[in-house]
Amino acid sequence: MNIFRVGRITLLIFCLSGILFAREANLINNSTFVYGMKCWKHFGSGEVVKLPKGIRFTGGVLAHYLDQGNLEHAQPDCFAPAGRVFRFRIKARGKGQFQLGVRSRVMYSGCALEFAEQWSNTYTLDENFQNIDFEAVSTDLNTIFHDKLMVKLLSGEAEIVASSFFYLDRSGVELTFVPEAAAARPGDTVKVTLQSSKPGIKLHCSLYPGQSVLGGYFPARHWEITCDKNGKAEISFMVPYEVPDGVRLSVLDKESGVKKNFFVSVLPEKMLSQYKKTGAGITGVQHLLFLGDSLSDYDRGRNYISISGCFLPHTYTIRNCGVGGDTLRRIWQRLNGEKTIRNYMYDKIFSPNPDMIFILIGANDSKVFSRSNYKETYVPEAEQLDLWDKIITFLKKKTGAEIVLITSPYSYLPYQKALVLPLKKQNMHHSLFGLPEFHDRFNARVRQIADKHGLDVIDFASAVQKHSDPQQLYVPDDGVHLSLKGHQMLAGLILDYLGSGEKLSSKADRSWSLDKKIDFDGNTGIRLQNSSQINIGTNGLTVIADVFPAEKGVDVKTPAADALDMYIFKDRSFFLGRYGNRIYANFHDGSRWCGHTMSKVGIFPHPGKWSQVATVFEKNDSGTAVTIYLNGTAAGKKVFSGKIPHSSRNFIELGSGWGGAWHYRGSIGKIRFFPKALDAGKIEEIYKQK
Repeated sequence: MNIFRVGRITLLIFCLSGILFAREANLINNSTFVYGMKCWKHFGSGEVVKLPKGIRFTGGVLAHYLDQGNLEHAQPDCFAPAGRVFRFRIKARGKGQFQLGVRSRVMYSGCALEFAEQWSNTYTLDENFQNIDFEAVSTDLNTIFHDKLMVKLLSGEAEIVASSFFYLDRSGVELTFVPEAAAARPGDTVKVTLQSSKPGIKLHCSLYPGQSVLGGYFPARHWEITCDKNGKAEISFMVPYEVPDGVRLSVLDKESGVKKNFFVSVLPEKMLSQYKKTGAGITGVQHLLFLGDSLSDYDRGRNYISISGCFLPHTYTIRNCGVGGDTLRRIWQRLNGEKTIRNYMYDKIFSPNPDMIFILIGANDSKVFSRSNYKETYVPEAEQLDLWDKIITFLKKKTGAEIVLITSPYSYLPYQKALVLPLKKQNMHHSLFGLPEFHDRFNARVRQIADKHGLDVIDFASAVQKHSDPQQLYVPDDGVHLSLKGHQMLAGLILDYLGSGEKLSSKADRSWSLDKKIDFDGNTGIRLQNSSQINIGTNGLTVIADVFPAEKGVDVKTPAADALDMYIFKDRSFFLGRYGNRIYANFHDGSRWCGHTMSKVGIFPHPGKWSQVATVFEKNDSGTAVTIYLNGTAAGKKVFSGKIPHSSRNFIELGSGWGGAWHYRGSIGKIRFFPKALDAGKIEEIYKQK
């Protein structure tokens, strides 16, 4: 989402102009004066005249006020910029002399807010356009942000056609925090490891109270650290009791101006305890990839992705590829190799290959415009389903990852309508986000594509609607982006999803077992939490399950295409199920399913009684052999020359696989996985023991 607020009148104007946020983004609204003096003020003598391109002013001071309220969400690095090099540039010509100025807000303590101005040398204009730069550094560590840019005309007149304000990313030391973020309660001690690319370097640390706009009664704390010979430094600090929502640790290398932020989110006690409990039950090795718009891109370090990561095991890694302003169309363009905004955000996106992909998109797709009387969405509704299909098909083929869709929430409409009102009065084109009818249809397509491809859906939209006070979940700047509370709520839904399912227990013979009866209604499946590393290894794999098909929906006479039960499924690895009136097993070689092995016709678990099904995957010098068993007796075998099973880190699912008709109705009892190929005698012995 590309909202950039400088006051209610200008917010939605600049949504249409496509202002987006990158690491080195121009922070000036209306930088070319295409809207005249919108976002600018003129003080003192002289006058300002709008030109076809730019403006001319004959005296006084031009001032631009940076919208730090929204920048705090869009670019957290723009806050606490002490030590970072900034560049204020104008492109101008004329006669006479002028200066460029930048004002800082400095917060010491007791709400003692002070202002500090930095001014350039005096520049002389000539008849040719030229870029005039003012580069400097605010050295006071209590500088919480730069809020005002100034052009002071000392004599003559100036014609200005462009302006910019950047924080310049300098090459130098690379700083990394482990972990990347933290969640805590006031009074907790937080420990984080800082890794520097330069050993023995001295760095400056600042601990700022508050995660939103910095400042208040409690001053920042400043100290120095020195990295060891390996470039490491252990940092420990207490979360002050007075902070409202968390703290920000900023580490600065004064020599290069490189600065890195570490956020600690303060969560309510009950929420923190629940998230810790859920996270403690999550196991396995997984790489998670998140795709989306600014609901994922904004508030990095304290958004729902970062907070989720605080509670995941160290074996989990995360890549956040959310891009502000993104739509289904832009995601597809980027995946398809086409040029669009911020293509670099997808650099090496599949390295490492993701095991799970979460997609939260829709706010920009379904926004509507005044010029169409709020009837047409930004991405036409007729195109949305096709774009979804292209994206999901591509990701499944490219990665084999489990894909999870997240429904898009509405906006908080009272905020949206208040922002639009002055634009209506001026008959200015604008857009509206999150109108329910369009969002409902968008989310219906989310569920439709999930059904088609057999994907899980996290219904964030419904959770927001059911919240006792949805207003708390949005930032008041626009009613579209999530507040810290909104992020924390969505993080809980992500953790609940990752923590759902059953767990296998390990046995003395190195097998894994689930010793409980589970019922399936023909619509849902269950994940085995700690199953990501179960694969067909060099010694093979044996899968055994007790199944009790329901009486209805499994009639032998039902056409095979409509009679499909999935007992055990691991995407891009292997599965065991029923195809019509036969048992069916298969394995994946990394490119395709190739172990098409079935029992003889009529040999399958009949409804209304317990049966034991098993399959043995055995690797040998020539390829892979697959043998199927029913009630301890071999029921089919096939040897695949040259076919080697693929290992994936997907979780094993019970009762579902591939979506569509592959859902099981009935019960599954004991399940066992052996990390080797058992012979026929052992399979029979296990059946008789039952």
